[in-house]
Amino acid sequence: MKRFVLGVLGLTGAWLWSRGARDPREWPKRLPKEVAALWDDLDDAFAAGRRAAARQTADFEDDLRRVKPGQ
Repeated sequence: MKRFVLGVLGLTGAWLWSRGARDPREWPKRLPKEVAALWDDLDDAFAAGRRAAARQTADFEDDLRRVKPGQ
């Protein structure tokens, strides 16, 4: 369990470091902003996936309508 917690903390620190937070003292202030930005990016990605799925479904249904019976 200790390894897991230390691993998560290490990965979180590395993520913050890669995002430009070089001073560990600013991580507690920076973490909520970075998590909010991450959630916004995830929301955008899921919305894009939903749009693509809807477009693909509509294209498939259009193809089905175009096919003549017996083909």
